[in-house]
Amino acid sequence: MWNNHIFQFLGFFIAGLAVNLTPCVYPMLTVTASLFKAKPGEKQSLGYSFSKALAYVLGIALMYSTLGYFAASTGKIFGSILQNTWVLLGVAGIMFVLALSMFGVFQIRFPSELLSRLGGLRKANYLGLFLSGMFVGIFAAPCIGPPVIALLAAVADNGSPAFGFSAFFIFSLGLGLPYLLLGTFSGLVSKLPKAGHWLVWIERIFGVILLGFAAFYLSLALHLHVPSTKASGIPWQAYSIENVKASVAQHKPIIIDYYADWCISCHEIERTVFSNPQIIDELKGVTTLRVDATNMDDPKVNDMIEKYHVIGLPTIIFLDSSGQEIK
Repeated sequence: MWNNHIFQFLGFFIAGLAVNLTPCVYPMLTVTASLFKAKPGEKQSLGYSFSKALAYVLGIALMYSTLGYFAASTGKIFGSILQNTWVLLGVAGIMFVLALSMFGVFQIRFPSELLSRLGGLRKANYLGLFLSGMFVGIFAAPCIGPPVIALLAAVADNGSPAFGFSAFFIFSLGLGLPYLLLGTFSGLVSKLPKAGHWLVWIERIFGVILLGFAAFYLSLALHLHVPSTKASGIPWQAYSIENVKASVAQHKPIIIDYYADWCISCHEIERTVFSNPQIIDELKGVTTLRVDATNMDDPKVNDMIEKYHVIGLPTIIFLDSSGQEIK
């Protein structure tokens, strides 16, 4: 999984780290870091400070990883729903409204009640800090909701629960890294740059990203509303061992396209890549096989997914003329 998704995981980590720089979350860093300090008149080792901060971060990680797992698990339902033009327009509208919040049209702030509750948690034990991390992850939703919603949509489209859990665990590590550093080395708190206009620019960057998501879902809606007149042009055959053996006997390379009706990105590839005349021409000497993974509950589909260790959809596997996978 790591080899196939290393850049996506890196993107999730950076996204988690970047969320801390929004005007809504940044002021929380110093408040939260104070939870891991020693009580007045007491001393504690760096290891103890780190372990307290880690318990808090793991609470956040469990909450968001579980959210990512369920988002990916329901990817089939999510993808099916998004085959409706009006639903796509609704999602695009939500992304647009969230982008407006990033551009300052309206403000989202961290719940004041949560701030006051955090102030009294310094005496909490490991379990208390762990549970606090979980609840903060929930109640902070108004603050970090815009980027998280966009990431959940990406995870749901992938359709792999393992990927969803891992991606949001890594997102949580990015989100929690400042707490680990500030909680362990309390002297760093005084060195944090003061909140200023630079935070607004960070928020604007998130706004641009959300506008990109809004444009993406709007384009999908337009594609569904205005049916494409171009057919794929590629003579797909259903995947089977017999078809692979026949291709190897003819010394022809093979591509295997893992596809599902509910997979949004699969439809995009069909419209853009597999309808490209140059691609069609290049594939004339290649055996083109397709695995219809629409019904993920079908044991045969699962067998074909496990055969090439497919993590999520869409996935395209390349085999050489001897039938060996090209990695």
